[in-house]
Amino acid sequence: MAYFLEEQRFRQFWIYLIIAIPVVVTWWGFLEQIVLGRSWGDRPAPNWVVILVWLVFGIGFPWFFWSLRMTTRVDASGIEVRWRPVRAGVTLAYGEVERHEVISYRAIREFGGWGVRWGGGNRRAYNVSGNQGVELFLGDGRSIVVGSERAEELDIAISVGEADAARGR
Repeated sequence: MAYFLEEQRFRQFWIYLIIAIPVVVTWWGFLEQIVLGRSWGDRPAPNWVVILVWLVFGIGFPWFFWSLRMTTRVDASGIEVRWRPVRAGVTLAYGEVERHEVISYRAIREFGGWGVRWGGGNRRAYNVSGNQGVELFLGDGRSIVVGSERAEELDIAISVGEADAARGR
């Protein structure tokens, strides 16, 4: 049974605008050279290169960003944060967490942006958007910020999980 489950995806307009640039360019080149049979540019690449670039940047690149998601799960065994489809993330048992608190943070200033990020010292962040999350302070001196659109609820779920783990449930 999960005390808390949240799936977040990149849905910021500006990210998709940046992604759209190489997608549009590669589709344009593919349509011009492969579909319409007109050489694209002054020194056109061979057709196999145009097809390969189109597959990677016209189809693979946007699919990857569309499918990219961060899942946060709190259950009886602990706290798990996973990025799919890249398989990055962290799993923590309650015994590893000394304390936790809801925080506001500045993703760009403190971590250099969103995603799986390293801040100063032994600080790491797993976030998708926004500026709210729960900071987990670990016994080994590290801290992990888990971004969440429901930070208060996440913090409460961690407290419930810790209490249940202490009672042996």
